Amino acid sequence: MILGFVPKFKRQLKAISKAQSGIGHSLSKGNILQRIGQGMSILSILITLVLEESVQTADSMQSRGYGLKGRTAFSIFIFTKRDWAVLSYMMSLVVYIGTGIFRGSMYYSYFPILMGSKISIYSLSVWGAYFLLGLVPVMLEIWEEKQWKVTQSNI
Repeated sequence: MILGFVPKFKRQLKAISKAQSGIGHSLSKGNILQRIGQGMSILSILITLVLEESVQTADSMQSRGYGLKGRTAFSIFIFTKRDWAVLSYMMSLVVYIGTGIFRGSMYYSYFPILMGSKISIYSLSVWGAYFLLGLVPVMLEIWEEKQWKVTQSNI
């Protein structure tokens, strides 16, 4: 974590130096005392930013439970019946779509002219299966949103 701060501080130092030189407080102008004063001003600003960054990092770590007894980042994922059902549904659609692709029912070319496979009930069903496969994440998100609202209403 500490090594990650070094490039961040270098970028901040560069930005502070550019900003200070933009308002006429450059490290390369003036006598030695003026340059030391400008360097101290830049160092003061950098230390303030570093302290603010460390407070933000500490707050973030605390809000995530870092250092609590018994806290772990590892969680065991258990494949439930719902997961098997969604997986089998998706795999059946993939197999059906793959068969349709193999049989040429999903062929479509748009360059140099629009050209596709012959429209039939089978090709429309393959395109429908493709559409349903694309809807899986959307349907899961809607279902989880409903579950979340039910959970929140019970609190």
